[in-house]
Amino acid sequence: MCGFIAAINFNDKKIFSSFSDLRKINRHRGPDNIKIFNGNNYSLIFRRLSIIDTSSNANQPFHNENQKISLVFNGEIYNYIELKKELIKKYEFNTNSDTEVILKSYEEWGIEFVKKLRGMFSIILFDNSLNKIFFIRDRLGQKPLYYTFVNKILIASSEIKDILFLLRKLKIPIAEEKNVVNKYLFRGWADDNNKSFFKNIFQFQAGTYTVYKNKKLSKPKSYWKLNLNLSKKFHPKLLKKKLIQNIKIHLRSDVSIATTLSGGMDSGSIVKISTKFIKNLTAFSLKNSFGDESKTIDKLINKLKINHHYINTEKLYKKNSFRDLIKSQDEPIVSASHFDQYLLRKKIKSMGFKVLLVGEGGDEVFGGYLRLVIAYICELEKKKIPSDKIFYNIKKYFGVDKKEFMLKIREFIDKQNKKNDIEDISPFLFLRNKTDISKNLRYKNPYFYKEKNIFKKCLRQQMLERDLPHIVRAEDRISMANSIENRSPFLDHELIEFILNHNTKYFVKEGIPKFMLRKSMSNILPKEYLDYKKTGRPGNEKLLLQFYTNHFIALLQKYKIDKFSNKKILSEFKTCCRKKEFKNFSNFFFRVFNYLIWKDINFN
Repeated sequence: MCGFIAAINFNDKKIFSSFSDLRKINRHRGPDNIKIFNGNNYSLIFRRLSIIDTSSNANQPFHNENQKISLVFNGEIYNYIELKKELIKKYEFNTNSDTEVILKSYEEWGIEFVKKLRGMFSIILFDNSLNKIFFIRDRLGQKPLYYTFVNKILIASSEIKDILFLLRKLKIPIAEEKNVVNKYLFRGWADDNNKSFFKNIFQFQAGTYTVYKNKKLSKPKSYWKLNLNLSKKFHPKLLKKKLIQNIKIHLRSDVSIATTLSGGMDSGSIVKISTKFIKNLTAFSLKNSFGDESKTIDKLINKLKINHHYINTEKLYKKNSFRDLIKSQDEPIVSASHFDQYLLRKKIKSMGFKVLLVGEGGDEVFGGYLRLVIAYICELEKKKIPSDKIFYNIKKYFGVDKKEFMLKIREFIDKQNKKNDIEDISPFLFLRNKTDISKNLRYKNPYFYKEKNIFKKCLRQQMLERDLPHIVRAEDRISMANSIENRSPFLDHELIEFILNHNTKYFVKEGIPKFMLRKSMSNILPKEYLDYKKTGRPGNEKLLLQFYTNHFIALLQKYKIDKFSNKKILSEFKTCCRKKEFKNFSNFFFRVFNYLIWKDINFN
């Protein structure tokens, strides 16, 4: 796990001087080694967090024997041992690093090598013999890679901070990307394809590689596509086997590993399986007044006899600044849970851990959200009206009764009608303004009856366009701000492909969310985990707003928000404060607060 910045196609001494100054900042991404390298018409700064082969031989930038191929790499390649076994028949290796495996893989297979990588990564690869530079991101965008053009110079970096530093040094104006900001404020979207919150600062797209040649960037080329059409029968033992194999390779490390543990199946499954391979495993859990899952967690702890620590992040609010979290993110966030996770990682770092296994992605991959249950029912309607058993399970696992569920469907549909949003999938429109359940489900929408794989398309959108891109971005920054590598076993592309090959009915069978994971872990996890009711991500927007009330009001009075009335927001906020009730507005107020802090940090 590392961070880097590259300046390409420059010969300006002023640029070089400013670029060299970057060594002084962003050490959090690589406190173990920082190196600057000047190549042919480009310069690199690499910051290393040593995880695999911690020796200096594995430091980057990394070069082949004749110096014609060089690369910098941020992330982990979990199948590097298997790839090395394949390559060692032909190539000599000088390190035990996954970085050298990447380089030899490119020498052997060319750019197609990226299809063989199993992991999280952003890579800049320089092929001097072809006069090409490749920019590569992992399939789900777990590792960041931003870029901009400054006076015909291409600047690429792991974090926006580096780019902003250069822009300020060169006295180049920095501006908001209004479309992204408005999407965030109105709709809660924190990631927008290749754009960032800053004008003219972009992201290389996940699951693609882009070529820089003759001072031009090519169009990104996708190397991964999810097949939604396969419909395998589910075998719990086979999924269990896949999960064990997957978690095993995610535990490859030359430094100490810890895990997070909540009351949910995702982290519970990871912790339980990890104990097969790590003795005296250490796990960390949050325990706050607004998210106490200790009764469920204790059931698993007592069974496994692991090293376990409860952390009350609520008590740390006064000693830490929410503003620091936003600084670490470079962009606004959508959930207060990220503050708690940020504080949790501070504690984990203080105890000497550099690698952390987390359960992120389980809901997106296995179908754990209520909105996905809606998609399932839409698809089910083609065959029959959902049974009372389905609605019974919806209440059991989401705490929503039949009547409330139908109201949520209407709210879900009417809330947002913008392009690229999961709620906009037109089959959902057949439920608009209908109140009777049977009439809702029998309403004939021509488009709906032509549409196939409604659920899987929603699931795919959830993973690639909606929630997950923001979650992985936030998790990367939260962890790297504390020099910790975040690993998410559920975001392995081979596991995802395997899961999505199954028939839709196995995802939300009879209204039971994450049915496949639940079934495969039925003899492994305590009943409390299997019956866990979805409560959302741990965090409390209301509490944070109350804690920072004065700061929020001051920022509202200081900055104008486009397309909003600051007076109305301020008036409504003060009303909520008097009533001590933020329930209906807390998410919106939280986004506004995030935006204003971000604006104050970057444009003050």
